[in-house]
Formats: sequence, structure tokens, C-alpha cells
Amino acid sequence: MKKALILILMAFAVGAHAQRVKFSLENHILTRDGQINTRLTQQIEDQVTNLLSDINRSAANGGALSLQSVNIDDAAATALMNMWENIRFKTSSTNITEKVVMDMEGFQVRDIPIRVLPPSDGSYKDNLDRELSVSFSFRGSITGVRFQAESKSVNSILQTGKEVKDLRERMEILKFVEDFRNYYVEKNIGALEKIFSDDALIITGKVIQQIKKGEVMAPNSNKIQYTKQDKVTYIRNLRALFDRTKYINVDFSDIMVKRNGATGKGHLYGVRLKQKWDTRNKAGGSYSDEGYLFLLWDFKDPKHPQIHVRTWQPSIVNNEPLPEEEIFTMDDFYVD
Repeated sequence: MKKALILILMAFAVGAHAQRVKFSLENHILTRDGQINTRLTQQIEDQVTNLLSDINRSAANGGALSLQSVNIDDAAATALMNMWENIRFKTSSTNITEKVVMDMEGFQVRDIPIRVLPPSDGSYKDNLDRELSVSFSFRGSITGVRFQAESKSVNSILQTGKEVKDLRERMEILKFVEDFRNYYVEKNIGALEKIFSDDALIITGKVIQQIKKGEVMAPNSNKIQYTKQDKVTYIRNLRALFDRTKYINVDFSDIMVKRNGATGKGHLYGVRLKQKWDTRNKAGGSYSDEGYLFLLWDFKDPKHPQIHVRTWQPSIVNNEPLPEEEIFTMDDFYVD
């Protein structure tokens, strides 16, 4: 009996060790005078280590996240737990080293490799291998945990160019775009209500068949019909969707950013991207689509940016890609 107990305890210890993650930073956080900030560097390494280890333990036992050993603010903890209820995951490795970069509000650790644990009903159809980003305040507490945009899109945003030149500003925009995507995964209706301005314009396109009574439908006769919604209507419909949906998975790719105005002066940004949407409702049905999403962001208050315009268009019409000149951009909307 004693031998069996020892074997059980050994197996538990091995399992717990396998779930433990060791995270290290490839670079160091520096002080204002260029010295290595050893305390903050170590603090971020410890926070990511504890966070990922907790994620792995919860993935192994099928339970909720505890986050007891993680210094994470309340909003970020709630968002992560909501995301966990919809899509669960674990790290792809137990020994991870990544860089830390600075943005306007603190720091980000990006490119953390994870693997999605899909539901057993086979409803999850998207890529299982993903990447996670974790943001921190300047004091080293976690302020956000989110699924990361694809590397190609991230690199496109971060490349030096005439439209968005400052790295910290670009990192901040990327963080908000990724947060926006995760609000749908988390079913975070409160965050979406806050991020859309009260006078937001929401335009959604759908493909319809153009056919007159008594006529045979001609090939390539499909058209896009656009519907406008105000914020109140959009949020009401979104709330109903969240209530009947088991999970939502949203992927962003081909992200492009354009500033309205001169560098350092413009606070409006147009963000165009390709969105892949996949849902499974509680009754067992599923829905998926792919299209172009355009967002007009206002960063006048950089801590509380708002979206004035959101448009969605199908990427394929009549079995052909939507022509470039028909895709919404900032030029299609009056901005001042």
C-alpha cells in the first residue's frame, strides 16, 4: 500500500513538473539612463512563467484558471477567463525564450507558442498552432493576454514606413487590434460597447442574387447588398449572437494601417484586414465566412481609443476576389 502511494505521488510530481513552464527573456528592460533594469526584467520573466504554468495545469486537469500566483489586473483576468471558457490551449513547449518590446503603455511579450485544445465534438476547424502575446504595465503587472495576429501581419505593421513611423505607437495599435479581435472570442460585450463610439457607423455587406421574376439567373449575377447599423442596434444583435453561440473563433490576417494626417499629428487610423469568422452555436449548427474588415480608429485619447466606422465585405463574389477598388478604405469616409 505504501509503495503504491509513493508511486502515485511520484506520478503526480512528474505530471506537475511537466506542466511547469520556464520562461526567459531574450533581451533586457533598460532604465532611462540605459542600465539594465534587473528587477523589472526578472519580474516579467516570473509573471510569464507563472501565467503559462497555470494555463498548462488548468489545461491538464480540465479546470478553470486560478491565476493566484500571477499579478494581473482585474479586467485582464476577467477577459482571459472568458477566453478560456470558449477556447482552451496549452503551451507548445515548457522552455520558452522570447523578446520584450515597449509600447505606449508598458511592455509586450510576443510570439509565445501555444496549441489550441479543440472541443471533442470536432467543431473546431481552424489552425491549432497559435501564438500568444502578454502586455504589461510599466510596473510589471499583466494588463492583457490575447491571441496574436499572424506573424506576416505583425511584421507588416511593424515595418518602418512613411505611414506609421514610431515603433512604440505601432505596437500600441497592434495591441488594440488584437484586443478587438479577442473581444469576440471572449464574448466581451462590455468591452465592445466601450470601444465603439456612440455615433459609430457599422456597415455589413452580404452577397445576394440579382434575378427578376420569370427570368433564369445569369452567371456572375451576384451583388453585394450593404446594411447600415448604429451602435445600439449592432450591440443588441451581437449580444443575442453571443447568447446562442457555443464558441466564436476570429482570425485576422493581411493587416494594413494608414494614418490620417502628418506623422505625430494625426490621431485617426484606418486599419484594413482580412477576417476569418467561425462559430458553433449551442444547438449544434455552425457558420463561417471570410471577408475584409475596415476599422476607423480614433487615438485622440490613447488610453481609450474608439472605433468610429466598422465595415465588413465578403472577400469572394461570383467566385472571384473582391476587386481592390471596391474594398473600403479611409478614403471612403469623411474625416477631419
